[in-house]
Amino acid sequence: MTLDQKIKSAIAQAVQTLFNFQGDLPVQPTNKEFEGSHTLVCFGLAKVSKKNPEETGKLIGEYLVENSGIVQRYN
Repeated sequence: MTLDQKIKSAIAQAVQTLFNFQGDLPVQPTNKEFEGSHTLVCFGLAKVSKKNPEETGKLIGEYLVENSGIVQRYN
């Protein structure tokens, strides 16, 4: 399994666990002016989480750091 697949799988698990949602998750390469390798666009997930995109991303990021074993930090 590639790093890209591992990250997408970990994000899918986080979203399933946190928001009981399965679906297409918009993961894309991070823009060069920002730190990191992958970006999850949280605007659509905000409807599912019933929180704003920033809070949604924070919850997912915290879950990934604590549970994924491949994410060390998020922004």
